[in-house]
Amino acid sequence: MADKTLTEKDLTDLSLRDVAKRAGVSHTAPYKHFRDKNQLLLALVQQEFKALLSLTGEVSWRFPDHIESQLTAIADHFFNVALKHPRKFKLLLGHVAEYTADEVEALIQLGLKEKQAQIFWSALIGAGVHLKAQNTESFTRSLIAQILVDLKD
Repeated sequence: MADKTLTEKDLTDLSLRDVAKRAGVSHTAPYKHFRDKNQLLLALVQQEFKALLSLTGEVSWRFPDHIESQLTAIADHFFNVALKHPRKFKLLLGHVAEYTADEVEALIQLGLKEKQAQIFWSALIGAGVHLKAQNTESFTRSLIAQILVDLKD
């Protein structure tokens, strides 16, 4: 419910009371799970980064031995969040540093060298920020495509 409420309200306007109302529960029910709004938002961030890590594992078997397709699928997911859920993406950007090591390690597991994984992750974040700010999806996708080509070298 918080995820859906976040699509309609800005982070500053989101409240546990709103989430409870949307879920059809008492206004005190969310407090049984979350101390405050910040704890709820952190849970949303953790959920999204877990989904990204899960996707990283999924693409390795969906596109075995084809790193470009794997990285493109990861980038597509990330850009989808930036385009379709800009408030959630803003929330994620505030916590990128906390999850960078896990994401880079997952990319290394796909077969990238450490430096390549760091470059890809950094480029993904930067391209996502650009995409969110400019809403220029074709430019951003071509930028990632170029980065993928450069990573081969």
